[in-house]
Amino acid sequence: METVAQKTILNEIVKRFAEPAKSRFKSYHLTILIYMDHILELVISKYMLFRVKFEEKKTTLAEMKKSQLNLELLSKEKLQESLVLVKEKAHHSFANLQSMHEQCRSHHETPELFCEPYIHNGFRPVNQPYSYYAKSLFTKHNETINAWSHYLGAIYTMYLAFTMDFSDPYSWPILTCLITSTIMFVSSATAHLMHQKSHLCHMTCFLCDFGGISFNGFGASFMQTFMSAPVWYYQSLEPYLLPLIGLQSALCCLLNSLAQTKYKRPYPPIKRFLQFAPCGLLWIFSILPLFINYLMNEPDGFKISYAYHFGHIFTFLAGAAFFALDFPQRFFPGRLDFFGQGHNIFHVCIFFVVYFQFKACHTDFVTNRELIAQTRQEPNFFNCFLSLAVLVGYYFYMIRSFYNMIKHNFDMEGNLKITKQIKK
Repeated sequence: METVAQKTILNEIVKRFAEPAKSRFKSYHLTILIYMDHILELVISKYMLFRVKFEEKKTTLAEMKKSQLNLELLSKEKLQESLVLVKEKAHHSFANLQSMHEQCRSHHETPELFCEPYIHNGFRPVNQPYSYYAKSLFTKHNETINAWSHYLGAIYTMYLAFTMDFSDPYSWPILTCLITSTIMFVSSATAHLMHQKSHLCHMTCFLCDFGGISFNGFGASFMQTFMSAPVWYYQSLEPYLLPLIGLQSALCCLLNSLAQTKYKRPYPPIKRFLQFAPCGLLWIFSILPLFINYLMNEPDGFKISYAYHFGHIFTFLAGAAFFALDFPQRFFPGRLDFFGQGHNIFHVCIFFVVYFQFKACHTDFVTNRELIAQTRQEPNFFNCFLSLAVLVGYYFYMIRSFYNMIKHNFDMEGNLKITKQIKK
């Protein structure tokens, strides 16, 4: 918009256009000055507008930074509050776990079924919720080592099963054994963790435990015979191998379940005989080809794994001796209640049995892959995995049958109807 001064100058210019050329030149000069003044005003106005917007933007950024700082402070405060809350919950949980340990009872306050010879303390109270016994995995009692040793074993065998390459069908017997070992570890650890809820729960848990042991006997025998037996031995036995070890495994489950349900404490020696005899026969059958190999010195390739094989044999015999003889707690009654009792050592030995079996058979497989492929029929889905499914079905049927046979002896809480009294 033109100012009054500009209008005056323009009028003056119009008047002078009628004058001579000299005056016109001055008029042109004045016109240029007017428009320069106009451009300058425009630039100044634009600059002022820019300054206003810049200041507004600067203010906005400052406010944003301030709000961001407030948010950061708020989030830090919330994080600190969350950490404090987590710490309080952890402390509360730890205190609860400690109080659970303080609830452990002596053998005088525990029903006879749950007591073990020469173990005097560390028995958890009966008739608690299942969650109580699950949480007791993280507390100190006389089954803590038995549970942890086999849960860690299950983690190890699952790790091997998921991380190794089993694309070669000739390696499938090893995978079969890892599957059966994992199931054995989980069933055994869970049985020791949960069995003290009630009498019926105790019986059922250890029926499942014996099923897992029998299941692993099948997988271990199949793997060792396939990977480590002499050529002539395996070829003569091949048509009958799976039915033979399957029947032995089924017999293990049957006799162990019978011993568990038939005999009452104090257990007679026949109970342990019925438990150990079928498992021992299946184990002897699985190691027989190793001794034949060693005595006949053929083939030389199978000798490389002898250190692992003999490690497996030694740890199995040592663990069985500690368990069967109640050693060393027999000589230190009440002093090995939480750690060092024979059953703890037996569980650790079983872990090393599985470890040495795997290392021995895997070494035989890697060393003698070509010989195994030439002298063995290629494993298929049926003999490696479908046979496991058949056995699992049998174990469930067997456990269910024994459960139905004994459940009428228990009340709604799972305790014996006749002998509910506490030992004095």
